[in-house]
Amino acid sequence: MYEGSYKNGKRNGKWTEWNKKGQKKFERTYKNGKKDGLWTEWFHYDGAVSETKTLFKDGKFISTKIGEVIFLK
Repeated sequence: MYEGSYKNGKRNGKWTEWNKKGQKKFERTYKNGKKDGLWTEWFHYDGAVSETKTLFKDGKFISTKIGEVIFLK
């Protein structure tokens, strides 16, 4: 499931995606259809979750930070 908005037919602003279990999978930001700002991705598996953050500016990759694995109860 996705949630986000369009401006002039292009993705714009924050977009969020959830997996089939209702857990947040992605948060992405767009500016005039281009990747822009912080993109966060969560990987859920076997009672744990890891987080990856990627930064874009005007559609161009800037950096990625892979986070720690968090074990859920």
